[in-house]
Amino acid sequence: MINMFKRLMLKFEEDIHSNAMKIIWVVTSLAIIALMVFPALLPNEKNRLSKEIFPEIGAAKIGHLPNMTEEAIKEQMQKDADKSNFAFKINARPVFANGESKGNLRIENPGHNLYPFVVKIFLNETSEEIYNSGGMLPNHHIDEDRLVRILPKGEYAATAYIYAFDPVTNEYGGKSAVGLTLIINS
Repeated sequence: MINMFKRLMLKFEEDIHSNAMKIIWVVTSLAIIALMVFPALLPNEKNRLSKEIFPEIGAAKIGHLPNMTEEAIKEQMQKDADKSNFAFKINARPVFANGESKGNLRIENPGHNLYPFVVKIFLNETSEEIYNSGGMLPNHHIDEDRLVRILPKGEYAATAYIYAFDPVTNEYGGKSAVGLTLIINS
């Protein structure tokens, strides 16, 4: 009986040792895989450099230079804000006497805007393009214009997309959209 008990205890210890080794092997393998898949977890040159360039404690102080006036600070802040803003105006309910006439689209690229843009209008029901303004530089407007498709009398839900372009490279920069109701009187 004692021998049987000793053999059971030995078998139990071997099983525990074997399972522990399996667990250690699995955990080690997962750690290696995680480090290969997520290299950002390791310290790297980029993180080290950013801490050297932007130390937690340095001579830099928060805010504008002491000799700047309140007006100069506001002017600089407005310039920064203007660069990040995209402005336009458009009539949300343009009216056309008939399907062939000009309507009061009243599209404006304001002078304070930095970006040239193109306005395209699409019918919501069919996604058909029915208007293209062509390029509009800042400080330009279109008061009235014709649609590229003759529409019968009625009201039409449409969307105007305003495509902005970089003023230097002319590369596409983004778009805005506005809902319109086109009114054709006859």
